[in-house]
Amino acid sequence: MDVGILLVSEPNAVPSSDNWFSSKDGNAAIFCDPNFTRRCQLIKQGLNFVAAGSKRFNSILDELSLVLSNRVDKLIIGGDFNAKVCLWGASHTDGRGRLISIWAAERDLRVANTGNKPTCVRVQGSSIVDLTWVSSDILPFTSNWQVEEEVESLSDHLFISFALSTSRQ
Repeated sequence: MDVGILLVSEPNAVPSSDNWFSSKDGNAAIFCDPNFTRRCQLIKQGLNFVAAGSKRFNSILDELSLVLSNRVDKLIIGGDFNAKVCLWGASHTDGRGRLISIWAAERDLRVANTGNKPTCVRVQGSSIVDLTWVSSDILPFTSNWQVEEEVESLSDHLFISFALSTSRQ
């Protein structure tokens, strides 16, 4: 797939490369393709998260919690939140879903997920737990969010793709 930035939940492995960044536990990773984006840099490597920044997206970040509390524009956040909410296509809303909804609303984040295709498919069942959040200023430029059902991810989490239109090349 021709993608500029790839967010990965529960990767099997993270290659040792200047273009790959992973959380300390290895359960979250970011790939920045230098052919599509300016050089990304590691901002913060936490136990359960990783943050990378690129000047192209105006996202030179501090620690993730600091970014989310002090920054309200030009944000894209993706991950396996293990939260269910009817708003993004789940069959019911659970406690974690209520908490993440309040958290996102406090930061004026919008869920970019569209449709109701599962993002995680397991023997026990499927669910919509992988979410893409965007700040309200990015939402109008976000389109074609979709679960890539036909692409093998080698995980129980399916790939998600979307387009981000900008005025810059």
